[in-house]
Amino acid sequence: MENNSTRIFKPYTDLVMTQKLIQAHDIVLDEFEVKSIVKNDCWLDHQSVYLFVLENEKKELLGGCRMHLYSGREKMPMENIDNYFNQNIYHFFKEGTAEIAGLFLAKEARRRENFNMLFECFINFAIGLGLKELIGIASKQTVKTCLKFGFKWNQSVTQDSVLFYPNKKQHSYFVHCNLHNYLRAKNNNENLNDVSAQNVAGRAFRFYK
Repeated sequence: MENNSTRIFKPYTDLVMTQKLIQAHDIVLDEFEVKSIVKNDCWLDHQSVYLFVLENEKKELLGGCRMHLYSGREKMPMENIDNYFNQNIYHFFKEGTAEIAGLFLAKEARRRENFNMLFECFINFAIGLGLKELIGIASKQTVKTCLKFGFKWNQSVTQDSVLFYPNKKQHSYFVHCNLHNYLRAKNNNENLNDVSAQNVAGRAFRFYK
């Protein structure tokens, strides 16, 4: 059985691991042919950014993601591509919100339990910070895991049901998670998995792939 663990830090406190995270993410972006479209290191000196890494017992990097807190000063990644959305997106750019970005697993680590570890880590950390909501752009590879952890697929912020990002050949989903509702459902042992949204997402995937 694997003995993987997660770690949280700010980029400037561990520059070596930060660079490893960027390089590993770039490999995944290359794999899906989107590296030239996504700028991956403009947040290095941002005070509002936390990094999450998944490591094995040998401290080898297996995956990770970033959390960008809304600050009103340093832009969250989605604020830099607001032209992909309609005006409804601005409802989500506010204090108490954070964006999850750059979520990836190395090819050899792409198993459900590893995705689950990352999701549980950043959701629990966000709750500990007192945040109210998480937002993100989920790929067709990660959207079902997002829905499983209480994220909702919101179609009101785009012209189409899916978001044609990072290019016209790729499509993504805008998702958000109300952390108060997440905690309530979890404490009441309610099912966080939005089955109806999963079915719709599945149909959209089949239509647009």
